[in-house]
Amino acid sequence: MMNMNSQCLVIDGDMFLFESKTNAELMSPDGNSVIKFRTYISDQEKDNIAVAIHANDCVVVCCENGDKKEIKTKKLGEVPVFIKDQKHEAIFYKHNIPGKTNHFKFESSLAPKWFLAFEFNASFDSWVLVLKNVEDKVDQSTEMEAQLY
Repeated sequence: MMNMNSQCLVIDGDMFLFESKTNAELMSPDGNSVIKFRTYISDQEKDNIAVAIHANDCVVVCCENGDKKEIKTKKLGEVPVFIKDQKHEAIFYKHNIPGKTNHFKFESSLAPKWFLAFEFNASFDSWVLVLKNVEDKVDQSTEMEAQLY
């Protein structure tokens, strides 16, 4: 999964960050940087595919912190194959970007119109994965490139 700066999403401790990586680094068995997508079967109809984004035993989850919505990593162990309804902290709906191949936006199932995005965090001197309220405007920070198999 890459941002518009061609940096790859990796996990570093309990943070999902964007870093420059070679294909060899991404495929290394010792690396913790391989981000995976799990598609979900749901018992309810939805126009977009439900996915969870994880690496090793951590998954990206949507949560509320007071009046703010944010993402964090959570250790989930085994990711379930079936979800009973359309809302789950680790489920994001994958939206295709019209006219582009392998470009998507990922909307939180818990918080409609809130999308995964990237922004620069000076504390980490890096681009980090965040949750952003987009409404109906175009926002390139929510556009991700991903090879989904």
